[in-house]
Amino acid sequence: MLFITISKNGIFSNMQNKLFSVKNKKILITGASSGLGRHYALTLANAGAFVIVCGRREQLLNEVVNEIKANNGKAKMLILDVTKFKESEEKLKELYSQIEGVDILINNAGCTARVKRPILDVTLEDWDEIIDTNLKSVWNISNITAKYMHKYSIKGSIINISSTVANRARIGNSIYGISKSAVVSLTQKLALEYAQFGIRVNAIAPGFFETDINSAFVKSEAGQELLKRSIPVARKGEFDELNGALFLFASNASTYITGECLFVDGGYIINSIV
Repeated sequence: MLFITISKNGIFSNMQNKLFSVKNKKILITGASSGLGRHYALTLANAGAFVIVCGRREQLLNEVVNEIKANNGKAKMLILDVTKFKESEEKLKELYSQIEGVDILINNAGCTARVKRPILDVTLEDWDEIIDTNLKSVWNISNITAKYMHKYSIKGSIINISSTVANRARIGNSIYGISKSAVVSLTQKLALEYAQFGIRVNAIAPGFFETDINSAFVKSEAGQELLKRSIPVARKGEFDELNGALFLFASNASTYITGECLFVDGGYIINSIV
């Protein structure tokens, strides 16, 4: 990334590079085998970070690691099912003891309902799957990571991935929306309690970005109509448009920001509902 500023004597300078730098930072990303998590991993590794990519799909994680290394980046993978809480704790404790903690954690792993249905038809199994993945895992992995940040005196950053549905209700996707609202609330509570250790916690709430989960809908006629009608900029987001928020929270540019949620959504949540 290149940030150009004009100094007092009028000479162009790139000193702001240091402010947003993640060079040599150790960054762990959950749900990094595809979609936004994969993008975060490739982007941060390309900026000089050492990235640990986590997920359940070994082959896809291998592909991410190999792509990073092919571009002279630094990465390793960790097979991790975030809903297996005790196993996650054991694996992360072993990893963190080996590498002496991480500087940044990105809680990106998430899921939505397998079948969209009205809230009256939602089952306990639906509830448990979504809440375990999207909320309980964020709490669990954040606590484990924060303890090791504190142990190794790391003034770290935790970035939780929420969603615009945290602030907007959509029929048929209620539990997902509830989980993402709770992630914003959890972000605030963790930020308050972790501040004493010099650890900041913030959230990014992406709007409509095309991923494996929503690709068919985004490309459909109904999806295209929704983008035009609901988003002021009238289009989906491109992955690189998340990089500003990503580097802000991952770098020293946000040392005085904690407990915030930044919506990257083309104006979706501020648009009129009529």
